[in-house]
Amino acid sequence: MKTRKFLSLIIVFLLSSLATADDQEPPFLWGSLDWSSDGRYLAVVTTGGVHIHNSDDLSLYKVLNEFVSSSIKWSNDGLRLAVGTDDPGRLIIWDLETEDETFLMTLPVVQHRRNFITSIQWSPRDTSLAAASYSGVYIWHFRTPGHVSGITFDGLLSIGFPRIHWRPGGFDIMSGSISNGIAIWNYYTGSLIDFIWNASFNSPARWSPDGNMIAAGRGPVTVWQVKPDVPHDAWAEIGGERIHRLDYGFGSLQGLSWHPDSTKLAFVFLHGDSGYPPEQDFSRDGALIWDISANTTRLIPGVFIADVSHTDKVIEWSPDGSRLASISIDGRVVIWETSNYEIVAEYAGYRSLLDP
Repeated sequence: MKTRKFLSLIIVFLLSSLATADDQEPPFLWGSLDWSSDGRYLAVVTTGGVHIHNSDDLSLYKVLNEFVSSSIKWSNDGLRLAVGTDDPGRLIIWDLETEDETFLMTLPVVQHRRNFITSIQWSPRDTSLAAASYSGVYIWHFRTPGHVSGITFDGLLSIGFPRIHWRPGGFDIMSGSISNGIAIWNYYTGSLIDFIWNASFNSPARWSPDGNMIAAGRGPVTVWQVKPDVPHDAWAEIGGERIHRLDYGFGSLQGLSWHPDSTKLAFVFLHGDSGYPPEQDFSRDGALIWDISANTTRLIPGVFIADVSHTDKVIEWSPDGSRLASISIDGRVVIWETSNYEIVAEYAGYRSLLDP
């Protein structure tokens, strides 16, 4: 019953979004947010393009393209924003200083259906860009200014919504969900380095900022210790060592974001009885902070996300860990100060999915 109600909600959302351009109503938030590396900007995906906000007060700084975007990612130097558009399935790079757009590709059609980019990642030094889609993982190497070369790894196809994450400071790409697991690949050769079993389908997966752990799942969430620079055939056990597990209450966890010091994880919790319009009750939902070193949790009420799986970027720590940002399906973007988890900025200028 809940699934049926959720599908109805999505249909209403899609129909409403088609009318947005005509009646000039504010767009909906459509998952995915990302901080620039200096913490000055917060980009969010909407049905009216990518909106970039100033992070100090969440005032609107810039609106990019008119297409619905499926994923975004700031470069590590904070000067470029990679955007995967849903229509017509293009990948572009927007330059913050010049405001120029560089077109990289249009995705091929897969099995007579639309193909779109579900995850984007820059390499640690911004010399390469990886994008996951239904047709594989594409990697571009920016060798010299004005020259871009691409390579496609069809072996990185996955089930559900493909997701990738580059190992901080390393040469490995993590890809999932693949056969109920997470594959770790060398991005130069495309060879498999390791495989971690994870039964949670369509779950987000992220490397820790120190590059030594992987977290994955939507409830329960599991953290594995990963041995760096050791090929899988030399390990006593393939898949690393499970060191933490969180099974939080009756519901699901949306999104997954590591604190920069690799000690905490942030999610948005959706209680199992929250429901969908018109009988929604989000009073028990909110931003959930899991301190994995102390194995404690803290729920901060005030934001709520419908049970979606097309994005894992609904909540994100700032690069220095001092702030935490989240979107909410009632049309808000919220930023907390993480020393006391009080709201320091809020933007309520988007349309709510809860409106009749």
